[in-house]
Amino acid sequence: MTQEILVATDKTQWKFYQDAHEFWRWTQLSADGKIVDSSPEGYPERRDCDACAQKHGFVQK
Repeated sequence: MTQEILVATDKTQWKFYQDAHEFWRWTQLSADGKIVDSSPEGYPERRDCDACAQKHGFVQK
């Protein structure tokens, strides 16, 4: 079962989701919905995906 989670920050949105192989990925979207950045790979565990996103500027509140 795939999941998708949207997290809004001050200037961007972060989308966390499972791909077709059920690996976790993230995408950072600008205020107008354009892709700013995305995960370089899929992660079997959500926490590893979160850690990668944090290295790219995601701040979990």
